[in-house]
Amino acid sequence: MSKQINLKNLPVPQSILFSKDFRKDYLNFADDEILLQQPVLILDLLFQIISDLRNNMFLDNGIFMGKDNQVKMDLWNSEFVGDERNEIRKVYNVSQFLKNRSKEQITEALQFLKLFKNEKFTFQNKAGVTITTSGGLIKDWFFAEKSGNFEIVISLYWANKIVALQSYNQLFLTSVRKFTSTKQRFFLLWLLEINQKGTSVLISTIQGAFNLNYKTNYDFIRGFIIPIKLKLDQENSGMSFNYSVDKNNSSLLHIITYPNKPDKEV
Repeated sequence: MSKQINLKNLPVPQSILFSKDFRKDYLNFADDEILLQQPVLILDLLFQIISDLRNNMFLDNGIFMGKDNQVKMDLWNSEFVGDERNEIRKVYNVSQFLKNRSKEQITEALQFLKLFKNEKFTFQNKAGVTITTSGGLIKDWFFAEKSGNFEIVISLYWANKIVALQSYNQLFLTSVRKFTSTKQRFFLLWLLEINQKGTSVLISTIQGAFNLNYKTNYDFIRGFIIPIKLKLDQENSGMSFNYSVDKNNSSLLHIITYPNKPDKEV
């Protein structure tokens, strides 16, 4: 018998545990440049879905009632992610994402999340059951004209990537939402990949990766790097970074990240 999880409305957390596997497989902008061309609305929807999946998994949601977190994860893997008929649904209102309540913008974003990575996937859950399914992150969506509500059905395959954390980073949603550029947001995700020792990268490599076209290295640092760093520092947003130009090679940039903890939880 199929089961259904209806995700509850919860306060938006300051940060989430963000799966490295999901970021690598779904948000790999180096392989899927189309991601950099999307409006920030796509990422607003995406991070909201991730947040709701992560938070709802540890509630008494009627399916895993009264269980501790590890038992809930075991049940998620053995019982829920073991049947393609099981569904995860969530209802939102367009006003949560767009002040102008544009039906066209929201439905185009939903359709992108339905078609992007819409492939056939085969995987095994922890009980050894082989699952074959298809679809993008959103399997389907429905928009109500009068209310502005829309319902989404979330792919079990991608939901499992989000929920079943093998390795992860802490992603501060409050800082991500401060940036209104898709490329800047993806730069923040790239910063998560940098280890404590930092990294050195050619400016031309960064420009190529993020489809930037600054004429000089100085223009790139002034127009792209500095605004991101200043906003991260000013917002006290959980993470920031330092950078320096190599003394022997003005085209080489050294970057090291560091924690920038918020003053208080929100």
